[in-house]
Amino acid sequence: MKMFLVIVILAGIVFFAIRHAAKYEETKAAAAAVATPTPVGTNYFKRPLDRTHEVINQVKKQRREDNY
Repeated sequence: MKMFLVIVILAGIVFFAIRHAAKYEETKAAAAAVATPTPVGTNYFKRPLDRTHEVINQVKKQRREDNY
């Protein structure tokens, strides 16, 4: 009975690891497809702020075009 329990636990761990690895690869591929090149002079703290400002400017531009 102990051996059966050990096999079931190991099978569960392997199943979880394979499932997690597949999701990681999908996420990594999707992020690479969507990622935009960032300017060389920016740092990790400034990038989110730059992206936020870009999105806000895009929304403002769309609202001006739609006369909203």
